[in-house]
Amino acid sequence: MALNWSKYAASLAAASAATHQPIPSVAKSPELLPEASFLWSAFVALHTCRTLDGGPIPWTAINRYAETRLMGASETDELEYYMRTLDNKYLDWLAKKREDASARARRK
Repeated sequence: MALNWSKYAASLAAASAATHQPIPSVAKSPELLPEASFLWSAFVALHTCRTLDGGPIPWTAINRYAETRLMGASETDELEYYMRTLDNKYLDWLAKKREDASARARRK
């Protein structure tokens, strides 16, 4: 499974075809290992459960997600671990993005 993460993917593919140049590796969507596709799908679904201030994914949402998929206790713990890991990375990225935007705005 490949992540469709770039809003420019179609443009890059067209430019690559027109110029007969390969798409740079940094612009390609990463391939997910088959066992990771479930976790990525869970993260995308749970991402919508954030509070309005954009805080972390609530534990209740993760737990409910596991319950609806009839996951056992150890699977639920594992799901929570991976969702927290992904969520922390996302929140770090978002904070950096907001910080950079704020710094750019102050320079103007």
